[in-house]
Amino acid sequence: MEIEKLKNIIKKINFKELKKITNEITLYSAALSFYTIFSLVPLILIVLTIFANTPFFAEFYSKLEHFISSNLLPTNQEVISTYLKNFLTNSSKMGVMGGFYILFTSILFFDNYETIIAKIFSQEKRNLWEKIKLYWTMLTLFPIMFAAAMFMSIKLQFFLDKSSYTSWINFAKLAPFLIIWLTFFLSYKMTLQNEKTKSALIASLMVTATFFVSKNIFIYYVLINKTYTTIYGSISLLMFLFLWIYINWVIYVAGIYIIKYLDEKI
Repeated sequence: MEIEKLKNIIKKINFKELKKITNEITLYSAALSFYTIFSLVPLILIVLTIFANTPFFAEFYSKLEHFISSNLLPTNQEVISTYLKNFLTNSSKMGVMGGFYILFTSILFFDNYETIIAKIFSQEKRNLWEKIKLYWTMLTLFPIMFAAAMFMSIKLQFFLDKSSYTSWINFAKLAPFLIIWLTFFLSYKMTLQNEKTKSALIASLMVTATFFVSKNIFIYYVLINKTYTTIYGSISLLMFLFLWIYINWVIYVAGIYIIKYLDEKI
């Protein structure tokens, strides 16, 4: 009986459509990974530089720095943290041409992202000014959101520790999951047009869970895989970084397709 049910489920799967979607996800993720390396990461770090100099944000900056380094390349947090500090130190020496380059490549990234979601959702692309307003708002909103989330989690943990019934709860371990879930949800909600909030919530939860599982698998893979380190030496760090960025985009773009599917079914 169970075998018959399984056969019926398999028959309902459109393998041609599944293969088409898989090919699109890998293609779009590769394109977004390329632009991420050359534009989005420097732009995010510049935004962090601005916020690091504000009194309120400075209190949470060390936590945010650890949060970024632990998720940007989980296996080499110390190295990534050093790179972040060096970049932030040198960002003030970038000059006009450096700023223009990052602005130009960032516009290319946002345009590429808009093209991809327009193809998936068959929606109209935003004009240049709307793109700049939307994505700059996102880049400035997320650091503020992180600081607010950390502040609330610290306060909540303080109240939990006051009671003997709730003192065993370690909310700090749950906070990173909730922050990433909220980040995925807002990024979907703000960039996709006419999608259902319920679909975005479910998809972002699935994407967040997949992200953490993939993160642990990736750490294990890097630890047992000594081939690249032996052959390429310190350059292997960049290879693993590029691979991890690509994996993240595969997960994220898959979430967009999940939202599209849920919108049609819910």
